Amino acid sequence: MKKICACAAVSLVLAFSGTAFGAVSAGQFSVSPMIGGYTYDGGQHLDTAPVYSLRGGYSFT
Repeated sequence: MKKICACAAVSLVLAFSGTAFGAVSAGQFSVSPMIGGYTYDGGQHLDTAPVYSLRGGYSFT
């Protein structure tokens, strides 16, 4: 049962990740979530942390 659920979850992620929007319409507004993080090398002794943000865009064409 766990294998079936895992396969179904992976299939759904792959199905929705392939969706692309190639057309840019006049007056179109878009919002894109971004997830990332940063880390430091060496002896700086700074903490690593995740970064979350939203990006918005508007087409003036």
